Amino acid sequence: MHLGLTWEDEGKVAASLGNSPGILHAHYRELVTRAEAKKFWGIAPDKH
Repeated sequence: MHLGLTWEDEGKVAASLGNSPGILHAHYRELVTRAEAKKFWGIAPDKH
């Protein structure tokens, strides 16, 4: 989901996750759309 949201800088994403850009491309690239990633990262508990 992180790569889906910040796909414009995959090198930075790879470094923050402890992987290489090659691993991200091989296993995670384009698994979700940017809209799906935004929806995922917007999940939060209800505020009462």
